[in-house]
Amino acid sequence: MKLKRRDAMKSIKILNLSDIHIGHPNTHANFMFENIKKFFFKHTKLFENLDIITLSGDLTHKLLPTNSNDYSVFTDLLIFLVSFCSNNNIKLRALEGTKSHDMGQMKNFYKIIDKLNYNVDFKYVDTLFIEHMKDLNFTILYVPDELNNSNAKETFKDVLNLMKEHGLSKVNHVILHGQWNYNLPVSSKANHNEEDYLSICDGFISCGHIHEFSTYDRIIMTGSFDRHNHGSECKKGTVLFEYNELGNEYLFLENENAKIYKTIHMEKYNPNELIAIIKKLKLPAGSFIRVKTKDLSIDKSVIKDIKNLFQDYTIDFASNKKEKTDVRSALSEEIVGLQITNDNIVSLVEEELENFNIVNKLDFIEELKKHI
Repeated sequence: MKLKRRDAMKSIKILNLSDIHIGHPNTHANFMFENIKKFFFKHTKLFENLDIITLSGDLTHKLLPTNSNDYSVFTDLLIFLVSFCSNNNIKLRALEGTKSHDMGQMKNFYKIIDKLNYNVDFKYVDTLFIEHMKDLNFTILYVPDELNNSNAKETFKDVLNLMKEHGLSKVNHVILHGQWNYNLPVSSKANHNEEDYLSICDGFISCGHIHEFSTYDRIIMTGSFDRHNHGSECKKGTVLFEYNELGNEYLFLENENAKIYKTIHMEKYNPNELIAIIKKLKLPAGSFIRVKTKDLSIDKSVIKDIKNLFQDYTIDFASNKKEKTDVRSALSEEIVGLQITNDNIVSLVEEELENFNIVNKLDFIEELKKHI
């Protein structure tokens, strides 16, 4: 994708990673960290020439206890990124994502940089902020999640006021964590308006929050780096942005080692047929398999035999009817005590959906809408 060239700007390369979710209960932190290291090793020559690495939110999935393995891996990941940026003179920027996920834990970058005496240009941003990188002649707008109680219209008013304070009519690049009208089929005050941000940015708008890669004009939703659950079986990876004299471009870089979550649909459950299907798939050890069937009369002992036969996999069985009932029951427990309205239902439910095995979140929201 090419845009009008900017004469006063040198070539700039930006890599965006998003929604890693260290501490997720399904895909383990160790696996995700090893994937990130493999990914950087695969693209070493390309990444060594980066100018900026951005993290567009949800680096962690929850508050990590300091005595946990997840916290240890999280610390190792921070050291890895800081070391890579320090060794290659790359700026590192971290944007706070959804508060219930990041919990301000990316502030630990500062401690690591200080204690290990790394020489790296790092900023952690948890508020609306505009940065002008004088050495690159490049201006970035940062928009973290859940500002103004997730009222996107009010947040954009604040964006316009902030730009006025800086004497700007446009910025070169935006890093945002949140959702857009094009992402969801229902109206919500949390949805950002695409045309608003396209009008104040002459480059790309790099986003986190929704876990599937997608684009809308110059808005680029990176998606999550790895897979965390069923219903997220699309390609995963990062996005590389390049601004140069020939035009502005982006490139999706796939994480080919992302954890496998495979759904097998069977009209009528047949154990022999299922065994043959699983063997034919030849999935790597550690993969998650979900068997979906309308057959509710499956013998539990047969299910146990299947799981014992394929101990390298995590295998679950679900029916459409049972799954919907379980999800709604669980969601009602999670959001009890909150006032639910047409305006806040999507923002309340969207984050909770990541914890459940849902084939298609958009279909679920459409179904939920019928009961509002």
